[in-house]
Amino acid sequence: KIYSVGDIVRFHRIKITQFNSEFLGVSSNGFSALVFEGTAGAPVLPRTSSKSYSFTEEDHKIVESLRIWQMGQQTFTKSRIKLSDIKPEQYFNLICHLVGKAELDKASYLLKVWDGSKCALPTWKVCVEEEALERNSDFLSHRHHLTVDVLVYDNHVEAAKSLKVGSYIVIQNLHAKLHNTSNENQAQNSYLEFHLHGGTLYGRGITILPENDIDVKELQNWRKHFPAACLQ
Repeated sequence: KIYSVGDIVRFHRIKITQFNSEFLGVSSNGFSALVFEGTAGAPVLPRTSSKSYSFTEEDHKIVESLRIWQMGQQTFTKSRIKLSDIKPEQYFNLICHLVGKAELDKASYLLKVWDGSKCALPTWKVCVEEEALERNSDFLSHRHHLTVDVLVYDNHVEAAKSLKVGSYIVIQNLHAKLHNTSNENQAQNSYLEFHLHGGTLYGRGITILPENDIDVKELQNWRKHFPAACLQ
């Protein structure tokens, strides 16, 4: 069950041979494999067809180290788009600060995020019970109109659940969907919805950024010095 480039695989009882002067791995008696999502911060939950398998603490450390190594090979900044520059129907990578989260149902999860800018278009606010929302109360009380709501679906729900409010994250291949509403008594209104669809197309997923990341430092600086006039 390999979903995308970047998945991490542990081969058990693989036989290494040579063919045309190159190493070749082939299955042998007792062969099996475990597959893990390659996204840093995601739960270490194996995908496997085996009914039983061994997985040691050392294996766990290797999976985590490979995730961190892989994150260093990616260039999120080059594909970064600020919320203030988003256009309808765009897919993009969003580097942001997680300020709230809530479980909606088994197949969807809500993330409230901010990236230091303000979306130029109106955005959809998801209705959720106040007691169900885990949040940074101080931040949302002053900047709730600057945040956007992201709906996360399917295979990304478990990763979203594991996130800690206050984390700095990259949401990869996020979809800004334009929604139009109108009826006989009202003029047509448009707003943006943000969806992280299921699957792993184009690296779709969520990655936690380390505290010393340059983008994290920039977001932290924005939090401290965001113009007071924008908070009104």
